[in-house]
Formats: sequence, structure tokens, C-alpha cells
Amino acid sequence: YQSDAARDYVVREKDYSEDPNYTFTKARYEALPKSRDFAEDSFDLLISLSAGIVSSPCTRYVKPGGYLLVSDAHSDARAAFVSDDWELVAVWDPEAEVMDTSDETLQRCFRVVRCAKRRRRRDDDDGIDETNLPLISKSQVDESERVGTVRKRSFTLLFEPLVYLFKRINRDECKNDAAIQPIQKKRRKEQ
Repeated sequence: YQSDAARDYVVREKDYSEDPNYTFTKARYEALPKSRDFAEDSFDLLISLSAGIVSSPCTRYVKPGGYLLVSDAHSDARAAFVSDDWELVAVWDPEAEVMDTSDETLQRCFRVVRCAKRRRRRDDDDGIDETNLPLISKSQVDESERVGTVRKRSFTLLFEPLVYLFKRINRDECKNDAAIQPIQKKRRKEQ
């Protein structure tokens, strides 16, 4: 896929001086060839919109400090959230048409509001303290991948944006947890 219109848009909207360099690849992401084009830690951005669980096998291609723009159609955003490789930094706000980076919004993501033991309707959730809701667990992510549709899961999430933006954690800069956002630190403590 090479589009003059897409390239013109990137050139017009970019906020850096270098020429843009982007690649669209149609391939089985689990078995991308090792080559100069697919070197580990070589991409600034990986986009996975309804492509399956791309975050796990493709993390190695994204530079530390690089980004993953992902939907949760196949539980990929959930998989990134419970991974130690990514931190949630923004979600798409369709009303404002911008990526929302506010702590208030990020704190709402991946909160479990309904479990098999205590079923709740979404409209019964008004007035609850959202920060006290549990964060999604690895086992719930595994369940999501296994059963797929929300109707078959034993839980629902409080807030499910269309698109999430994660930043790959740089292990060298992350010797202490100060570099990790509060929601990620809390998730790690809860697990």
C-alpha cells in the first residue's frame, strides 16, 4: 500500500524536520522475516486496528519509547495493558477528535464493572467510585482472547474507547517506577 494522498497528509501534518519513512506490510505478523526492514527496535509506531493480537509478537520491532496505536477488537489493547512492555498514554476522544491524555480518562480504562459472581447493569453504575473498581487481570485478558465476544465473557469494562495509544517502556530509563504512569503502577501492585 503506497498512497500519494497518505504520504502528502503525513508530510503536511508531521511535527519533525526529517522526511517521513513509513511502511505498510501485509504479512503474517507472527513470522515477519528478520531483515533490515524488520529489525528489532526499529519502528517508532506500530498500528494495529482489528488485526488480532499484534502487541505481543511485534513488541520487539518497536523502539523503546515508540508507540502502539491499537484497537481492542481482538483484545489487543487489553493484552498490551497487562504487558510489562507497554504503558497506556492516551485514548481517542471521538467528540473532541483528539487523543485524550488526561489522568481522569486513563484511570477509567480497563476497569472491570461486572463479574460473574456479581452481575451489574451498566446503567446501575452511576455514583460508584470508579477508581475503586478492579483493573482487568491477565486471566480476564486470556478469557477475552479465548471466548471473544463480550456476551460470552464473565465481565464487562467500564470504559472502552475505540483506539488506545501505548508507549513502549524503556527498561534502561525505568530502573525506578517514576517513569511509569500511576495507572500502570497501580495495576502492577494489584496483580
